[in-house]
Amino acid sequence: MSRDKIIKLTKAAVFCIILICLVRAVSYIVEDKTSIDRMEAFYEESNDIDVLFVGTSHIRYTILPMELWHNYGITSYDICGSFASQLESYRYLVDALEYAEPDLVVLDGYKMSYNERSAETSFVHAQLDAMPMSINKIKTIFDLKEDINDRMQLFWDFAIYHSRWKELNEEDFKSKDELINYADMGSTPNVKDISDPPKYDKLDKNEKIKDYNALGLKYLRKSIEECQKRGIDVLLVYMPFPAKADYQREANTAYDLADEYGINYINFLDTDVIDYKTDCLDYNTHLNISGSYKVTEYIGKYIKDNYGIADHRQDSEYDSWNGYFDEYVVKRIEDIRNTKETDNYLMQLSSKNVSSCIYVDKSLVTLQRDRMVNLLKNASQYRPLEKLDEAISTNSSYFLIVDNGAQQIYEIVGEGGADIPNTTFGHVQYGFNENHEPFLYIQDGDRNYLEYKSELNTVVINKYLGSIDDVASFTLYENPYYGLRNEH
Repeated sequence: MSRDKIIKLTKAAVFCIILICLVRAVSYIVEDKTSIDRMEAFYEESNDIDVLFVGTSHIRYTILPMELWHNYGITSYDICGSFASQLESYRYLVDALEYAEPDLVVLDGYKMSYNERSAETSFVHAQLDAMPMSINKIKTIFDLKEDINDRMQLFWDFAIYHSRWKELNEEDFKSKDELINYADMGSTPNVKDISDPPKYDKLDKNEKIKDYNALGLKYLRKSIEECQKRGIDVLLVYMPFPAKADYQREANTAYDLADEYGINYINFLDTDVIDYKTDCLDYNTHLNISGSYKVTEYIGKYIKDNYGIADHRQDSEYDSWNGYFDEYVVKRIEDIRNTKETDNYLMQLSSKNVSSCIYVDKSLVTLQRDRMVNLLKNASQYRPLEKLDEAISTNSSYFLIVDNGAQQIYEIVGEGGADIPNTTFGHVQYGFNENHEPFLYIQDGDRNYLEYKSELNTVVINKYLGSIDDVASFTLYENPYYGLRNEH
């Protein structure tokens, strides 16, 4: 071969390499980063995972892996697609088991009666984009989508994301390592809303699904069988939500399925773990983070009591998980700081990772009694509130300290005072001056945390550091569900 041909071929090869690198770089920049946020941490930490939660957004919104870590030393991950079919869940499970060797898989029974193959392609992207290319990924794409265009989009996501350049922000230019979300481990804690769902009638437990040949039931069986073939324990669950009749039939059918395979089953529709007045994100499907805390605590204790899952909290090889938990707490406090709506704010104070001081002016109690009373009671997870009803009946101001570090509460009604030297976050002084104006001093500082006179004032403290991480006041309006944070 002549020297000129070699030079031309070399230039062509270099050009092709540069072009491929540019296309890959541009493809990454315009790619929606949801899949990285949800799944990349799994591929990085898969060797450490002892429990996999597999299912729909019902699981992803509800199970908080970092709470399981902190309370029980359980290493877990949520492998859950939005609107995912049971076929999708099966394919995601099979892929996950190529990387992880869990002791327990928790399967969501939701949508077992459905015959759909998958969710819309955009929702599949959110779960599938981060999956490394493999025979499993190829099989997954061909199983989920029959349309050739949908398949091509999933193989090469630039085809769908190339027009995202108008939506690009700072996050899109960060490296994958910078975007990995170890704090949530596949979960999506939802702090954005509280719904007041309608009451629904409970069906008799003998009411079951009608189609036992449904595609959903077929693939739920395949998921169970895949785990049992590998010697992995299976726990079947049906998450709590205001379930219509068809979903109750699914939950009832799952009892038979669990008996058939000799596995445990938790039907949360038959429990009182959550309070539908405070814990629902929407009126018919999902929980908010208040409900998530309660369900995660329940299932963590259930796993501890029924399975031999190791507690890794004292194992130095898992020290990184303590760092992930710290990140998780910071994110949840940042959620609180960024919340403007009164009810969503109070809902988040149900977290046992923060302590709080809450001052309620007497005008607030009568203006928004039902919603506010429920949320104030919900903020105290260790003990019931004993004096709130008195404040309501006497139209008096109300002051509450929730000291989650000591699992203790303090309540004051009217213009009483308190000098509490030994909360876990320091000295607290509360009372009224000669002008009947309330004051609150914490940690022997000189700032009055009730300086902004509003119907509702809050101070939020990081339970682990004792740091005061948010101070807020709120104005309430005539709509009993509406109030906004004041700007100071």
